[in-house]
Amino acid sequence: MNYIFYIAVTAILYAILTSGVNIISGRCGQITLCSAAFFALGGYATAILTKDCSLSWWIALLVSEACVVGLAYVLSQALFRVPKDQFVMLSLLLNIAVYYALARPDGLTGGAMGIVGIPPIRLGHLAIMSPAAYLFIVLLFYLAVHFLLRLVFRAPFARSLQAIREDEIFACITGKNVFWQKSHAFALMAFLSVLAGSLYVPYISYVDPNIATLGESILILSMMIIGGSGSLWGPFAGAVVLVALPELLRFVGIPFAVAANIRQILYGLALVVCMLWRPQGLIGEYAFGREPKSK
Repeated sequence: MNYIFYIAVTAILYAILTSGVNIISGRCGQITLCSAAFFALGGYATAILTKDCSLSWWIALLVSEACVVGLAYVLSQALFRVPKDQFVMLSLLLNIAVYYALARPDGLTGGAMGIVGIPPIRLGHLAIMSPAAYLFIVLLFYLAVHFLLRLVFRAPFARSLQAIREDEIFACITGKNVFWQKSHAFALMAFLSVLAGSLYVPYISYVDPNIATLGESILILSMMIIGGSGSLWGPFAGAVVLVALPELLRFVGIPFAVAANIRQILYGLALVVCMLWRPQGLIGEYAFGREPKSK
C-alpha cells in the first residue's frame, strides 16, 4: 500500500510542476527547459532552511518562494529579450548551471551526496510521517493550485498569453505588453516549481542534484505535451501516464539496469505516438507546435 501512496504522491507533485510549465509553454507558446532548476532550488532552499536554520516548513516555504520567484523574475528580464529559439537554449544553459552549482562539493548543498535528514512537515506538534497523511496534504495543495489556475485561465492574463502564442507581433500591435506578460508567466512557473520542490524533499527526507538534470526538465515538458498543451487537466493526465507507465516494468521481471534504459525508450515512444496521432495531447486544447484546434 505504501508503494501505491508513493506513486500517487509522485504523480501529484509532477502534476504541480507540469502545471507551471503549461502556463509558459502551453498557454504562451514559450518552450522552456529550466523547470527542474527551480524545482531543485525550491527543494534545496527548503531543506537548508528547515535542517540547518531550524525554521518550520511553512516559513521555509514562504522564504523559498520569495527568493526563488524573485530570482526567476530578475532572470526573465534578460531571458525574454532574445528570440524564442535563443530563449530555449538559454533556459537549457540555466538548468545546467543550476545543476553544477548544486553539485559543487563545497558549500551548503552537500555536493553530489546531497542533503540527508530533512525534517518532515509539521502541523503544530504533529509531524506528517504517514504516507497516507502525506498524500492527503499533497492532494490539498494540488487542489489549491488547480483552483488558482482555474481563476488564472479565466482572467484577461490568460487571454493575453493566448494572443502571444498565436501571433506575438499582432499582440504587440494591439497593445499587449508581451515582455511583462511573459515575465509574469515565467515567475508563475517558478512559483509552482518551488512549491513542488518544497513538498518533495520532506517526503523523502533527502535531496541531491539529480532532481535538477536536463532530463527532468524534458520529462516535465513531455508530460505537458502528452497530457494536453494549454489544458487545465492536461498536466495531471500527463503526469499520471508518465509516472505510472515506467512502474509497469517492475511487474514484468525486467532487470533493474535494463529497465532504466527501457523507461527512457517508453518516454520517447509515448511522446512520438502522441505527436503523430494526438498532437493536442490526451485532453489538450492546442496541438503543440501547430494551430489551435477548431472549436
